[in-house]
Amino acid sequence: MVRFRSMELTNVICIAIDAREHQDNTDVEDDCTEKFPSVGPMLTSKLGGFCNRKFLLKRFPILQWLPEYEANFLVEDIVAGLSVGLTVIPQGIAFAVMANLEPQYGLYSAFMGCFVYCVFGSCKDLTIGPTAIMALMVQVYVGSLGADFAILLTFLTGCIILMFGLLNLGFLVQFISMPVTAGFTSAAAITIASGQVKSLLGLPGRSNEFVHSWINVYQHIGQTKLWDALLGIATIIVLLVLRTLRGRSAVGKYLALARNAIVVIGGAALAYYFSTIGCKPFSLTGAVTPGLPPVGLPPFTTVLNNQTLGFSEMTSKLGSSIIALPLIAILETIAIVKAFSKGKSIDATQELVALGMCNIFGSIVSSMPITGSFTRTAVNNNSGVRTPLGGIATGVLVLLSLGLLTDTFYFIPKSVLAGVMIAAMFFMVEFHAAAEIWRTKKVDVIPFVVTLVSCPLLGLEYGMVIGIALNICFVLYMTSRPKIDQAILRTRSGIEAMVVKPDQSLIYTSIEYLKHEIVKMTDKTQVVTVIIDGSNVSYVDSTAAKIFSSIVEELTMRGRTVLLWNWNRSVRCTLIRLDKEQFYPLFKQGGLEQLDKEWLPSYKLEYLVDDIVAGLSVALTVIPQGIAYAAIANLDPQYGLYSAFMGCFVYAVLGSCKDVTIGPTAIMSLMVQAHVGNTGVEFAILSTFITGCLILLLGILNLGFLVQFISFPVTVGFTSAAAITIASGQVKSLLGIPGQSNEFLDSWINVVERIQDIRLWDTVLGLSTIVILLILMQMKNIKRNNCLRIVGKYITLSRNAIAVISGSLLAYALSDVGNVQPFLLTGNVTPGLPPLQLPPFTTSVDGHEYNFLEMIAELGTSLITLPLIAILESIAIAKAFSKGKAIDATQEMIALGISNIAGSFVSSMPVTGSFTRSAVNNNSGVRTQFGGIATGAVVLLALGLLTESFYYIPKATLAGVIIAAMFFMVEFDAAAEIWRTKRVDIIPMIGTLVACLLLGLEYGMMIGIGINICFVLHQISRPIVVPIRLTINGKDVLVLQADQSLVYSSAEYLKYFVLKQASKHPDAIIVLDGSHISSVDSTVAKVLVNMTHDMEHSNRRIVYWKWNRPVQCTLLRMERELFQNVFRNDENLDAIIKEGFLQQHTTLNHDV
Repeated sequence: MVRFRSMELTNVICIAIDAREHQDNTDVEDDCTEKFPSVGPMLTSKLGGFCNRKFLLKRFPILQWLPEYEANFLVEDIVAGLSVGLTVIPQGIAFAVMANLEPQYGLYSAFMGCFVYCVFGSCKDLTIGPTAIMALMVQVYVGSLGADFAILLTFLTGCIILMFGLLNLGFLVQFISMPVTAGFTSAAAITIASGQVKSLLGLPGRSNEFVHSWINVYQHIGQTKLWDALLGIATIIVLLVLRTLRGRSAVGKYLALARNAIVVIGGAALAYYFSTIGCKPFSLTGAVTPGLPPVGLPPFTTVLNNQTLGFSEMTSKLGSSIIALPLIAILETIAIVKAFSKGKSIDATQELVALGMCNIFGSIVSSMPITGSFTRTAVNNNSGVRTPLGGIATGVLVLLSLGLLTDTFYFIPKSVLAGVMIAAMFFMVEFHAAAEIWRTKKVDVIPFVVTLVSCPLLGLEYGMVIGIALNICFVLYMTSRPKIDQAILRTRSGIEAMVVKPDQSLIYTSIEYLKHEIVKMTDKTQVVTVIIDGSNVSYVDSTAAKIFSSIVEELTMRGRTVLLWNWNRSVRCTLIRLDKEQFYPLFKQGGLEQLDKEWLPSYKLEYLVDDIVAGLSVALTVIPQGIAYAAIANLDPQYGLYSAFMGCFVYAVLGSCKDVTIGPTAIMSLMVQAHVGNTGVEFAILSTFITGCLILLLGILNLGFLVQFISFPVTVGFTSAAAITIASGQVKSLLGIPGQSNEFLDSWINVVERIQDIRLWDTVLGLSTIVILLILMQMKNIKRNNCLRIVGKYITLSRNAIAVISGSLLAYALSDVGNVQPFLLTGNVTPGLPPLQLPPFTTSVDGHEYNFLEMIAELGTSLITLPLIAILESIAIAKAFSKGKAIDATQEMIALGISNIAGSFVSSMPVTGSFTRSAVNNNSGVRTQFGGIATGAVVLLALGLLTESFYYIPKATLAGVIIAAMFFMVEFDAAAEIWRTKRVDIIPMIGTLVACLLLGLEYGMMIGIGINICFVLHQISRPIVVPIRLTINGKDVLVLQADQSLVYSSAEYLKYFVLKQASKHPDAIIVLDGSHISSVDSTVAKVLVNMTHDMEHSNRRIVYWKWNRPVQCTLLRMERELFQNVFRNDENLDAIIKEGFLQQHTTLNHDV
C-alpha cells in the first residue's frame, strides 16, 4: 500500500546533501568490513554460565522458593492439592478411556508430573498430567497399537521437549498465533465431545476422528441404551449446575471445584446399588489393575500381532506423532503459564525443561504423554495454592487412590465419564476468542476459521499445520508489501524533491515491490530529485542490496538525482560492501533515454540487418545446444530442435525484452530427465503444455510476485548446483562409458563403477572440444584492430557450432577409414518438421495405458517445479538485460506460458529463457524482437534440410559443449559478492547448493527457500528495540522504540523485552514509541493487553507514544477501557510529562 501526502519544508535539499556529505566523511571502507563474532569468548561465556549459582537457581526453581517457604503456606497448598487430586482422578480415568487405554494408565499419568514439576517448574499454579487433547492425539496415533507405544511416545515426547528447552528453542511456539490456537483448541473440543457421544448413548464402535464419530453414531443410533443416555445427560446437567455455584458461597466454591469427583462418585454409587439388586443398566468401566505402576525403563521393543518390533520399527509406526505431540504439549503448557503469570515474566526455556523431564520420568511409571491442564490449573489457582508444593499433595492422593480405591473404579459408568468430558468441552470452544478476533482484526478470522474447519475434517495435526502455514503466508505477504510514504517537499526558492519512505526493513521478498512502486511514483511526477528515506530501514540482505543497486541505476537512467537520507550505518555498510563506487559517493546523476516497449510501429529498415545477424548467431548456438539438451533429457535429438523455434516466434509477438530468447535450456532438460526421462516423450510434451498453462494462469492472476520469495543466494546455489549436476551427468558421454546418470551422486557412482569401460577416442575428442571452446571464447577479447576484433567476436559467438561441425566432419572422415567407428555418434535424427497436433492426453508405456489423470499423477511434483524454474530463469534473464527498464513480470509470464502451450502443439519439451543465447543475442547487436523470428526460421530450415548430417555428431562433442558451458554457470563471482555484502546470506546459498546435489534440484530449491523463509521469520520475530533513557523534569523516562511493524511471532519477544527493561529501571516511566509500527494483528493486540495489565499489577505505568491511528483503533477494539487513556501523539515528550499524564489520564475519543 502506498500513502501520498504533500508538505512544504525549507532547505530540505540542503539537508539531504548535508546528510550525504556527513555519511561520506564518517564511513570508512575498513569500518564497513563485516566481522563474525569471536567464537572463543562466546563459547566461554555460554559454558561458564552452566557452572554458577545463578544457573542452578534458574534451572532448579525449588531452590528459590523452598528456603522462603512459610509454615502457614502448608495448609493452603494441601487443600489446593487435594482439590486438584479430586479433579484429576476421574479425569485421568476418562482420558485413558478416550485414548483407548486401560483406565489405570490415566492414573499412572497423573502423579509423576506433579512431583517433577515441583522441582523444575516456575509457575505455582500449573499442574502437569493427562489432558483431553493429548489423550485424543494418543488415540489417533497409538490407540490401536497398545500401551507400550503410548509409553514410548511419552519418553520420546519428553526427550524432544527437553532438547528444545536446552537449545533455547521455545521461541518457535511464537509462530502459533492466537487465531490458530483458538481454532485448534475449539476444533479439539468439538472432536473430543463428538468422540464421547457414543459412550454417552451406550453405542458400540470406534470414534477416532470427528467425521468417523458422527458416522458411527448415525450407523448405530438404533442401539442407543436408554439408561446410559439418561445418566450421561443428567451428568452434564449436574456438572453445569454445580459450576454455577462457585461464586455464591464458600460451600458452593468447593462444590464447584469437586464437581467432577461428585458426579463420578454419585454415578459409581448408583451403579453399585443396582448391582446389589442384580441389575446392570449401565455400561461400566470394568476392572482396573490395582496397585502402583511398575517402575522401569520405557519399552524399546514390544510384540504386536505376534511380531517382535524393535525401537526403529516402533518409532516408524508412531510416525508424525513424534513431532505433533511435543508441539501440542509445549503449546498447552506455555499458554497456561502465560495466563497465570500475573505480571511475572515467564521463562519459556525453563518450562520446556520441566515439561520434558515430567514426560521422561513419567515414561518410567507407564504414563501416557502429559502436559499442563488448564482446568486443573484453574482449580489449583482458585483453591489458593501458594507454591508448587501443592503438586506433591495431588500426586500423593493419586498414589493412595491407586493403592486403595481401584476396586471401586469398576463401577464407574462410561456414560458418566463421557458426560464429564463433554461438559468440560463446552468451555473449551472459544466463542469469546472468536468474537475478540473479529472485533480486533477481521482478517485474522481467516486462519481461525481455516484451522477450526481443517482440524475436524483432516485431523488435528494437519489442521494446525495448515493454520500455521496460512498465518506464515500472511506474514510473508506483509513483508513483501511494505507500506511506502511519498512526500513532495518544496523549498522556499521553489526547488522540489520527492521523498520516498518505506516503513520496514528491506529483504528479498519486498525489494522488487519497492522498486516497482518507486519507479511508478517517479513516472507520475516531473520532480528531478528523489530522496529515499531509510529511517525505518534497519536491515537489508544481499538480495535487497543487489536490487537496490538496480533501483539507483534505473532512476539515474530516467534522469533523476538520487539521494539517500537517514540510513543507519549498518545498512550503509552493507550497500558499500556490494558496490563502493556506486554507493560511496551516494549516486551521481546520469541519463539515458528509455526504450519503447512497442517495437514494430517504430521499426526501421536499418534494424533488419542487425536483427538477422543476431538471429543467425543465436541459431548457430541453439541447434547444437538443442540436440545436446535432448540428450540430457533422455529424448531423441530432434525433440531438442522441435523445442527451439516456436518460443522464438511467440516471444517476438508477446515478449517485452528484445534480448531474451526462449527455447530449451540445460536446467529444464535436467528437470525433464529427472521426472519424465524414463516414461516417454508423450509425458515430456504433456508437461510442456501443463507448464505453459500454469505459467499463463499465474501471469493472468498477476502472481508474479511469488518469484520474489526465491532470493538471490538461493538462485545462485540452485544455478551452481544445476551446472555441477549437468556437467557430472555428461562425464559418462565424455568418456564414452555406458550407464544412467540422473542425479549428481548417481552420475559419479556410475563413472566409478564403469571406469574400466572408458573409450580413448571419445575421451580425447571430448576433452579437446572443451579446450577448443574455452580458447574460442577468449577470442572476443582481441582488441588489436577492428577487423580482427569483429572476426573474433563472431567466432566466439558461433563457437558451439564450430565445435559440433568440426567433430561431425572428423567422425564422417574417419567413418571411411576401416570398419570401426572410433566415436559414439548421435545416430539417426528424424527428418522433417514436427507434426502439428494436440499434446497427448493419453499414452501407452510398456503395454500400460495411461489416461490424463494417470499421466498427471506420474508427472508428480514436476508440475510445480518446472513452471517455477521456468519463471525464475526467464524473469532473471529479462532483469539482467533490461538496462534500466522496468520489467513487466506479468507480461513476461504470459509470453512464457503461451510459448510453452504453443510449443506443446509441435512436440516441444518445456522451454524458458536461455541466458547463454540471450547473451549471444545481446552481443550480436540485436535491435528488436525480430531477431527471434530469424532464429526460429533458421531452426526450421535445419530441420527440413540438415537432419541427415546430424547423424555424425559425436556424443563426446555434445558432452564437451555442455560441460564447457557449465563452467560459467557455477557462480563463483556471485558467491564472492554475497560473502562480501552479507555473510549470513551464504548459509541459504550453501544449503541450497548442497541439498540440490544430494537430494535433487527440486528438493534442494525447496530447502533453500525454506531456509530463507526461516531467516525472514526469525528477523520479524525479533524486532530491534532500542532503549533510550532520558531525564525530563526530574523524572527518569525510558523510551523503547521498535524498528518494525509487529506480527504475532514478535509479540512475546516485545513483551519480554519491555518487562525486562522495566525491571532493570524500576523508577523509570516506560514510553513505548510506535513511530515505526504501522500495523499489528490480533495476537499482538492481545499480548499488548496482557503486558499493560502486567505493568499495572506491578504498579507501573506505560505510555504508548506516536502510535498511528489504525494501530490505536486495533488496540481499542481489543480492550477500549484499558487503552483509551494510554495513547499520546505529542511531538514533544516533555509535554507529556509536564501535563502529568501518568498521574491524571485524559480520555481520548476515537471513532474505531
